[in-house]
Amino acid sequence: MDEDRHNVALFFGLTPEGGGVPENMAEVVAKATKAAVLNAAKEVSAAKTALSRPLPVTQLAASGTQVIALLGKELSQLSIPGLLANGWAKYDAFRQYCKEPEHPPTTTYVVPLFKHSISSKHRPVIELRFDGVPAGKVSFEVELSIAFEEVSVVIRNKRFMAVQTGAAQAKGTLKCEGTQILERKLAKIDLPGKISFGDGFLIEPLSESNVPKRAARSESK
Repeated sequence: MDEDRHNVALFFGLTPEGGGVPENMAEVVAKATKAAVLNAAKEVSAAKTALSRPLPVTQLAASGTQVIALLGKELSQLSIPGLLANGWAKYDAFRQYCKEPEHPPTTTYVVPLFKHSISSKHRPVIELRFDGVPAGKVSFEVELSIAFEEVSVVIRNKRFMAVQTGAAQAKGTLKCEGTQILERKLAKIDLPGKISFGDGFLIEPLSESNVPKRAARSESK
């Protein structure tokens, strides 16, 4: 499974091949951007000086577009294989495959899993700046859930290396400042044969990860 091609941005269709940004999403994000700028002008003295003059509607619309572009970039960095591996790493049973000499690194293990689901939640924050001055933030919430009826996980050298044939369903929601702007549901799909995770994902570091990312920034002049 190519991480660059299987990411959260593509799942929600926020890429050219996925259909692009829906009009209603652009409208909600533009309104949230405008609200963030106006609040910053009221609450932050430095921003109030820079933003005391009304911003042209076209500039606010452009800022909303920049926010969506930055959000898409953030979501494209969330690989679905990585999210799956991170979810599986929380199962203590997988820790045993990190122990030597019981589980030598040259041996491949195929571990069957039956009905289960993996959920992931992320809260990207886009920071706004106008003329170099902080101008508020736009917050998003992303939820993704994948339910498996049956699947096998391939483990080698303390890493999740692949998944093998099974059936799965997926659904996700995207919110901007608490307002749902996207929902995506995929009906039951049969995974075709073996799907590789490339170099794989280390089991133990994943189980101790989940370090929050810093906020992305949108700069306008």
